[in-house]
Amino acid sequence: MEAFKGGYMSRLLGESPVTSNHPKGKKLTVEFDLGIPDEKVALISDFIGYCCKSMKIKCGFEIRLVANRHEHNIVTTAFCDPDTGVMKIYCKNRALPDILRSIGHELAHLSQGEKGEIGPNPVMYAGGYLEDDANSRAGTMLKLFSKQYGMDRVYDS
Repeated sequence: MEAFKGGYMSRLLGESPVTSNHPKGKKLTVEFDLGIPDEKVALISDFIGYCCKSMKIKCGFEIRLVANRHEHNIVTTAFCDPDTGVMKIYCKNRALPDILRSIGHELAHLSQGEKGEIGPNPVMYAGGYLEDDANSRAGTMLKLFSKQYGMDRVYDS
């Protein structure tokens, strides 16, 4: 991981073509204040790769794991801007499976954006096709990843 100003660590997860306003590559950024150990960051990186492969995500993105919802304009626990590929996940005092589920949910929204599903479907706070689909895919990804990589690694960490 590479250290950045402002208390962040960043890890490049892989290359991808530049698409629209999305960054080149796939990047995970973690705030130091969260105190997430390297082995958990590695597991999170593996989960992101698993989701990208399963959902066939091709565009670049950045996932930022943050400690303060308000500083990052997060209303609930996470958000995705499908136009820029930036996702922010609130992680302070949250269990690893909850963080992974939020990441899977936001990656599902990124996938929806790649497929052109966001324009024709209304964005809703809760319910509706986009949210229901993202919730379903996030839960499925977490269960399948945990089964493949080890339940204890995910749920007992």
